[in-house]
Amino acid sequence: MKKLVVIFLIAGFFKISHAQSLVGRWQEKTFKVSAGYLGNYQFSEDGTFSYNTNQYFGLGRITGLEGNYNYDAQAHVLSLTVLYINEIVGGTPERSLESGEATDRWIIGGGKAKKTKLSKPVKAKIKVEFVKSENSDNELALFDKMKYYKVE
Repeated sequence: MKKLVVIFLIAGFFKISHAQSLVGRWQEKTFKVSAGYLGNYQFSEDGTFSYNTNQYFGLGRITGLEGNYNYDAQAHVLSLTVLYINEIVGGTPERSLESGEATDRWIIGGGKAKKTKLSKPVKAKIKVEFVKSENSDNELALFDKMKYYKVE
């Protein structure tokens, strides 16, 4: 009986410690962060997440999603429930005065940021694989086979 209890405790510890490795900010494609972020997920310890769109694309009206997540370490499946959408309302397209190596220099000027609760939550599942990064000390995970580096 003692052995069984120890096995369950050890299995629980590994599941918790592995699941906690998602906590932080994970940026798509690269571990390098410059003036802005590329598309990225932020996972909090309290089970909430946000997805932020690429900050270099200034014409995107949707800037992010927010909701809850659950990670099943045994199945390697991340379950997301999107509860809110963040978007830019109003404004007009205009050329940006700021330059950047990745920006398209077009933005929505004069718009207002708005957070809206969805009338019907959106659910999604993502297959997660933790892999060794060959070019960085940053943690690397594949979310549905797309590279995301832990940057915070």
